[in-house]
Amino acid sequence: MFSGRMRIIAAGLLAAAVLGLFTFMQAWNDFFWPLVVLTPENPTVQVALSTLASGYTTDFARVLTCAVIATVPMVVVFTLLGRQIIGGIMSGAIKG
Repeated sequence: MFSGRMRIIAAGLLAAAVLGLFTFMQAWNDFFWPLVVLTPENPTVQVALSTLASGYTTDFARVLTCAVIATVPMVVVFTLLGRQIIGGIMSGAIKG
C-alpha cells in the first residue's frame, strides 16, 4: 500500500528539487524586478554589474571580474548538484 505512494513521492521530490533549483537560478539572474523595486544603495549583483558597465568610461577589467564573481554560485550549484538535476529532469522522461 505504501510502496506505490513512496514511488510517487520520490518522483515528486526530484521534480520539486529541480523546480527549486530553476527558481533559484531565475531569482539569481533576475534584473528588471530588483532594478525597479530596490534602492540604488542596496542593489543585487546583476544591477550593480549593470551600473559598473554604464558609466562614461567603462573599466572592463572590473566589469569582467564582477561578472565572473556573479557566475560562481551557479557554477558551484551545478557542480555539486549536477547528477540530481539530470536525474530530476529525466525522471519524468518516457522510455522508448
